[in-house]
Amino acid sequence: MTAATANELAERVWDAVFSGRVADLRELFAPDAEMITATSSGQGIDYIMGVFGRHHESYPDMKHELLTVAQDGGTACREVRFTGTHLGELRNPRTGGVIPPTGRTVTWVAAEIVGTGDGVITTWHAYFDRMALMEQFTDGRPG
Repeated sequence: MTAATANELAERVWDAVFSGRVADLRELFAPDAEMITATSSGQGIDYIMGVFGRHHESYPDMKHELLTVAQDGGTACREVRFTGTHLGELRNPRTGGVIPPTGRTVTWVAAEIVGTGDGVITTWHAYFDRMALMEQFTDGRPG
């Protein structure tokens, strides 16, 4: 059996998150893995499980479409389109702000850079247009 590629590990992460099996991430990430996103950064599996757990809680029906992937050695650069219905509180870990569930279906595109070593994910960087996502909660209208 060959070692999983960075892209394959990333797909396994999203499969676990989408199905609510966030605890499975312990097998996919290094214990001291680093995560940087458009809203926060942190290190360690508990931090990472919290971030992905909030995704599942906020958008329990979230799905994704892999648009582009480039892989070199133990790193995959991915462009991913996400769609989900905002049915749970959306919490910002940096500010503590909360957006109550709107029931709206939202879509956003993210760039993910997934680094691996020894068969697990060691770094996960994800960047997306926060303003474009936020406007979908209000149809672009303030307040």
